[in-house]
Amino acid sequence: MMAIAFNEVKNQLKNLGVVLSIFAAATSLNTNTAWASSVGDNGILIGDARVHPFLDLHSSFVSNPNRSTNSPVSDLALTVRPGLNLELAGNKTELFLTAAGEYKHYLGLNDEADGAGSSKLSRWNANLSLDGKFLKQGSAPMRLKLDFSHNEDPRNATVNQRLIHNMVNAGLGVDFTPGGGALKISLDYTPSIDLYTEENKALSTHRHGVNFKTLWKFLPKTATFLETKFDTLMYLSDEATSIGGEDVSNRDIPVISVYTGLTGRITEKLGLILRAGYGQSLLGADNLLTDETNPGGFLGQVDLQYKQSETIKISAGFNRTLSGAAIYKYMLDNNFYLESKATLGRRWGFAVKGSVSMLSYGKLAADDGTTDDQDRNDVMIRAEAVASVAITDWFVIALVDKVETLVTSYTLTGTTESPTYTHNDIFLRLSVRY
Repeated sequence: MMAIAFNEVKNQLKNLGVVLSIFAAATSLNTNTAWASSVGDNGILIGDARVHPFLDLHSSFVSNPNRSTNSPVSDLALTVRPGLNLELAGNKTELFLTAAGEYKHYLGLNDEADGAGSSKLSRWNANLSLDGKFLKQGSAPMRLKLDFSHNEDPRNATVNQRLIHNMVNAGLGVDFTPGGGALKISLDYTPSIDLYTEENKALSTHRHGVNFKTLWKFLPKTATFLETKFDTLMYLSDEATSIGGEDVSNRDIPVISVYTGLTGRITEKLGLILRAGYGQSLLGADNLLTDETNPGGFLGQVDLQYKQSETIKISAGFNRTLSGAAIYKYMLDNNFYLESKATLGRRWGFAVKGSVSMLSYGKLAADDGTTDDQDRNDVMIRAEAVASVAITDWFVIALVDKVETLVTSYTLTGTTESPTYTHNDIFLRLSVRY
């Protein structure tokens, strides 16, 4: 009798969770939008700085929250995200800080009797970021960027498992403008460290990037540039990852690339970024297979921006990049993207964006010399649609739908499965910012 009563109470609580989720969706009718992120003359004045507290509340319906290949589940989730912005703007110094914490709770509508299910995916995330500009009116203004994030989002193909890691990104840059500003020389250093928990420590990395760029404005709104990048991805652990019963170790990979191109306005309504260059990885001979060569070749970007008015903007483009990748050493990404934004009556906002990435990876090689004869080529499709309304300057209501699909014919080593999935997150969010 006690067991029957306990199960009855559990079912009632689960039903109550469903009601609360639907009630939150109906009453808040909320989501993220540009208006909710903007800061103005409100906030709490502390010296020369203004502090803007905010609170976001979500109610979501999530399909396949853990991006599972087999037997995906769906669930309702509630999210609360409190935080603050701090803004300091001056003639010589400019600072913008954002701090936020987020808890996302899955209700576990499809949990099994033993407790297995999506409720185990409930997680905490946190983020702290700082953007700073110093010596703004000098001949060598400096830029500083710091970002810390704690992320527990599920990314594994197994229900009840989260991929927990802490990441710190930094950026330090300086701009030289000799001769009045027509010529600008920029130098940037961008280190980062990404630390995973013990069970996934083989994925922990540190990355170092150096970028040198010269830009010459030969017309009032058009400039040409030459850019050199060096990026190296290094792993903090020698521990191997088991793939299909075989141990596979990650390989450190440095990549160097050189670009030239144009950027600016073609007409009053049409803008362009055009980059063309060459990239080359510098893997050591001991990290390449017998018939494998260092990846390299053409890299570049074409980006078109069309501004019909201050309230209607469209951009589209193509970007080809080469970077390091876990397990497969490197990844070549051919990315097509499109984005459109519109505002009506200064209250209504609509945005649509999507991308298609065609991804090619390096050869998989086990530590014992066993090789995978397959070439891995994936297609990642992402789409997002947003509709929002600003009730007041500090209160925004919106609806968001995000879709992500991975398509591949690649078969995981030691299995007959392909890591394909479709993930959908549709949510309502209420955003309040003071």
